[in-house]
Amino acid sequence: MNEKNRKYIYIGAAVILVIILCLTVFLITKNIYGNKTVTEYVEKIVEIPSEVPVEVEVEVEKQITSDMISSSISNIGQLATQEMTFTQVETFESNVTFNEFDIPLTKSKLIYSYDGEIKAGINFEDVEVEKDDEARQISVYIPHSELLSTEIDTESFELYDEKVSIFNKISMEDISVSLDELVKKAEEKSISKGILKKADENAKKLIENFLKGTFEIDGYKIKVFFKED
Repeated sequence: MNEKNRKYIYIGAAVILVIILCLTVFLITKNIYGNKTVTEYVEKIVEIPSEVPVEVEVEVEKQITSDMISSSISNIGQLATQEMTFTQVETFESNVTFNEFDIPLTKSKLIYSYDGEIKAGINFEDVEVEKDDEARQISVYIPHSELLSTEIDTESFELYDEKVSIFNKISMEDISVSLDELVKKAEEKSISKGILKKADENAKKLIENFLKGTFEIDGYKIKVFFKED
């Protein structure tokens, strides 16, 4: 047998030994682990836990403070909490006088009316708040209501009676002066009818509803006080 054939025989024998060794390892492994999957082998080796803990972010409840409540109310600004419409009837008379005596046949008279609207409310920027967590009470201090605006509808002018002397003509400037008086009288009348008192009551209700709808304050009493009282 030549050298070349002997070399081929050695290589073939080596290959057969490797195959026999691989089959032996396979049979031994199968007897130990049975039909387990590759994943099961890996889990056993690295001991993967069945449940992995998950981090959960918990939102911390923000503490509601007096400043937070006060700032929110202040953002309301100036607000009308009561409106009142009116129709005011006025009489305008004019006489030519001499030494404090009315000159006959110089009397002029107008009876007319205007419609208008008056608004009353408070400036919520002047509100102060105290939150007592121990007593479970929120105290809100507000100013009393005031008249915010008086608007007269000039298109609603209506003339009921007109008696103008040829010796005493009435000018538009004369009537405009009476309009200023009309505004003053309308405001006085609205106050006497309780517009400011109603505006105060509505302001208290508005604040209570605003706080309950804006903040989580269940269990707290809401008390509204007027600063001037």
